[in-house]
Amino acid sequence: MDYIKNRYMGPADDLMMIYVPMHIGHHWYLMIIEIWDRKLVYLDSFKSDDVAEIELRLRQMKDVAKYVEEMLRDKSFWEAKDTMPPFVADYEPEIPFVGSKHLAQWTVEFGFVNG
Repeated sequence: MDYIKNRYMGPADDLMMIYVPMHIGHHWYLMIIEIWDRKLVYLDSFKSDDVAEIELRLRQMKDVAKYVEEMLRDKSFWEAKDTMPPFVADYEPEIPFVGSKHLAQWTVEFGFVNG
């Protein structure tokens, strides 16, 4: 945990969003964990019409959110040691409309609008 915290993160106290690239099969998509709005955002510029495939990806997001939640329980991630870590595994998924934009372009715009 110390390696991840020291190499890739600062203190989690002011954390607003966590960007998590996700991969399943031959497909990449992005999960954004919105700490303040308590959402798991599913971004996929080539979203499948297959309900079972989308449900599989949402389950994968929940599994990763559980791991992130466990990681954030480590008090070394927080400057204020009495901070109650967020329960990100309980956040509800949101599937916004991405349209025909490239996912990277949409993600940048999403960050500016919601960040």
